[in-house]
Amino acid sequence: MVLGLRYGFTDPKDKLRTYEIASEFLRRFQVENGAVNCRDLLDMDISTPEAAQIAKENGTFARVCPNAIRNAVEIVAGMLKEK
Repeated sequence: MVLGLRYGFTDPKDKLRTYEIASEFLRRFQVENGAVNCRDLLDMDISTPEAAQIAKENGTFARVCPNAIRNAVEIVAGMLKEK
């Protein structure tokens, strides 16, 4: 969202640039974390309340999510400094 607010497009000609920036974020996140979606990051499907509860109880969220969020923030901060 931060990148979209900063580099989002108001002119359709800017659309490709915005997609390139978003793709670069996803590429960097993938390199740092090995995945970009929750199922792969957590190595489990949490789409049901039962599975989400298991992930909570076994510490999956606490073990994985803070690091992924920290990495996302660092990547965005770096990209904002670069542009």
